[in-house]
Amino acid sequence: MRDLAPDDGDLFRPLYRAGAGAAFAMLALVPVQMVIFLVWPPPATATGILELYQRNTALGLLSLDLVYAVDMALTALLTLALCAALRRASPVLATLALTASLVGTAVYFASTPVFSMLVVSSRHGAATSDAERSALQGAAEALVATYMGGANGSAYALLTIGGLCLAFAMLRSHVFTRATGVVALVVNLLMVVPSGAGKVGMVMSLASLPPLLVWWVLVALRLLRLGRGAPPARAAVAEPPPMAPGLPAPS
Repeated sequence: MRDLAPDDGDLFRPLYRAGAGAAFAMLALVPVQMVIFLVWPPPATATGILELYQRNTALGLLSLDLVYAVDMALTALLTLALCAALRRASPVLATLALTASLVGTAVYFASTPVFSMLVVSSRHGAATSDAERSALQGAAEALVATYMGGANGSAYALLTIGGLCLAFAMLRSHVFTRATGVVALVVNLLMVVPSGAGKVGMVMSLASLPPLLVWWVLVALRLLRLGRGAPPARAAVAEPPPMAPGLPAPS
């Protein structure tokens, strides 16, 4: 048989369960993100962000995508679990998916200003001269520009590439159902255009959310089963029996 679900005893089962937990946690965080965005929309300028941090630190952190940063860490854990499950069925695609996703996650955390802004805001509030406050405001604007600019776009592109590799690996394997692979492909195709790329990007980003929620449920349930040593999600293809030397192949 080929393309079977990994069977390494208890070696990867804790990772599969952790990946399932990460998917369920991201599902739970979606309504939290929506409430924060609707009730406390983020300031449009770096000055507004600084003032919000000084007025309410917790709300400032949340407005600058603290929850999304948690999502990114959970996504890395989920991707690691999925690539471990797919490593035998599609080793090249699983390796590419893991590499692109982890590098994208690293780039994101290197560019996110959520904690750096906390330091800048604290110093801005304690500044004793206009020149110092102006310099710190410039630093805040630079942090926001970096986050909204090339670094964040590169992280988004790498994560999308990793997601597409993961989708194709699922479609080629018997570890996950074909529906799981198709939904993953739809999600990542909708995420090809970044949400910050005008109205088209925003519409595609919103359109990707319903299938993304479905995909999280599908992979979470499957990873839980893999964590218990479940068989493949689809019937594996039987390899033909080896032929004895010198015997003709059956017609």
